[in-house]
Amino acid sequence: SVNEVRPVSQHGRVELGARVGLPQVTVGDLCKWIQGPLAINWRPMNPLRSNSQHFAIDLLSFLKCPLIGADFQVRRGREAVLSAIRANGANLQGAPEHLRQDREVVLAAVKQCGLALQFADESLQADRDVVIAAVRQDGFAFRYAAQQLRQDKDFVLAAVQTSGFALRYACENLRKSKDVVLAAVHTHPAAFEFASEDIRQNMAVVLRAVQLDGRNLGMASEALRKEPEVVRAAIAQHGCALRFVPEKLRKDRALVLAAVLQNGLALQF
Repeated sequence: SVNEVRPVSQHGRVELGARVGLPQVTVGDLCKWIQGPLAINWRPMNPLRSNSQHFAIDLLSFLKCPLIGADFQVRRGREAVLSAIRANGANLQGAPEHLRQDREVVLAAVKQCGLALQFADESLQADRDVVIAAVRQDGFAFRYAAQQLRQDKDFVLAAVQTSGFALRYACENLRKSKDVVLAAVHTHPAAFEFASEDIRQNMAVVLRAVQLDGRNLGMASEALRKEPEVVRAAIAQHGCALRFVPEKLRKDRALVLAAVLQNGLALQF
């Protein structure tokens, strides 16, 4: 019955470590086990059927033999892993190798946490749909895409149109491509930070970048930061772009007034 009093299981004190012939387990090892295998099989306590010790045996098993204890998720099946991964994609790290090669499992992981792409099998890091799903969740996941995808202009265009921040991990040759950089800044204006030095000297690209976010003036080449058309466009979009304007131009009363009218905080510059 609900009111039934159930005794708490008594677990004897267990000595661990090399002194008693057991493996050395660090706090870091324990944290990885909690975030990986344990999380994959987590089930909340049922107060009617448990006594708060429903993971005591698993913990004891892990502490006595970490490699075996860490592998217990394999015995509990694919669906348990999928369930945990849908709740937290980073749990892919603790999944067994054959599930990190499973397209459905990896897709579920990267849709929840794009950076989980780093734990996927190499074959799936080269899968276009998987990579785009990861980039859609977190643009910086493009770091873990296969090299051939980061060198493929058509694919990189698709990636930066999904998240401009993917530009950071495109190959150098594509980070100076006008088409790629413009696509990235249209998606996320701040992605201009990851454009190559060469493209930051391109008038058309810089002008569009500052029209989308005036603060991108700070990433423009020194020569273009002196260009009146570029400066006016930047100030019109964000008054605080004044901080990136050369001192000589900051003496222009009309320019400073325009900046302050756009954003009063520009007065500090």
